[in-house]
Amino acid sequence: MEETIFTLIGFFRVRDWFYVLGLSCLGFTYAHTFELSALSLLWFFIVSALYMAHGYSLNETIDAAIAVKNSDREFKNKKGVSFQASLSLSYLPLLINLVFLVLFSKYIFILVVAGALISYLYSVPPFRLKSVPCLDLIVNSAGFSILFLIGYCWLKPLDKNSLLVTVLFFLLFFPLQIIHELAHFEKDKSENAITTVVKCGIPLSVKLFFISWLPFTIWSMFLWLWGVLPVYVFLLSILFSAYIILRFSKILENQSTVNMNDLRNQARFLTILYGLGMLVILIKSN
Repeated sequence: MEETIFTLIGFFRVRDWFYVLGLSCLGFTYAHTFELSALSLLWFFIVSALYMAHGYSLNETIDAAIAVKNSDREFKNKKGVSFQASLSLSYLPLLINLVFLVLFSKYIFILVVAGALISYLYSVPPFRLKSVPCLDLIVNSAGFSILFLIGYCWLKPLDKNSLLVTVLFFLLFFPLQIIHELAHFEKDKSENAITTVVKCGIPLSVKLFFISWLPFTIWSMFLWLWGVLPVYVFLLSILFSAYIILRFSKILENQSTVNMNDLRNQARFLTILYGLGMLVILIKSN
């Protein structure tokens, strides 16, 4: 039983996305007008987890299939499961989500369907937007941003403010996706995946990473000026982006000695701290 659990955790790549479930919690907190319900928290965390499990496992399955497409060996994933079985298992979380949501929330049902479509366009040929420079960053950032709306729509329907805040998270995940692609540069290049980083090269991609924090901070300022988010979120966003730029610019001075995986993990940790800070601000402002 324990081995099966760890196998499923590996297949659905839970360790790669569990930290972004906090984005749904931010959406829930931004929307709430009453005391938090433990049952509601549990339900939208499950919905969010199933959403992420589908997207990541589908991408993993298609990546593995493409890697062996021109070889003589039969497709097997890391646990020796066939392509058909892996593909079916990757769609199981989506099916569970849709069956549940069609009964309880039409708004989140639409969001999950939209996210599933994004995952399909991102991973599956002939679209395979994962290998289309610039579009890979846009599509992946949009897929993550939907998590905020899943949390928000648990309590309220979509509105202008929720969409404006979603743009903030889209702009946040854009540079984070560049770091992710920098960490996978050699792997993507060897598999002929023409990501933005593979197309632009590492030096130009690093510059793009730093420049990408500017729209994020500017948008957070507009959200404060428009009364969508408290001023403290704007100040936190400035502090967060400035710290990353200063810290990472020193680390990346000599790119040949940098472990991009370590850099990606640092970015994840700092993003978690940013999310926790924003959560505290939203709770205090409600």
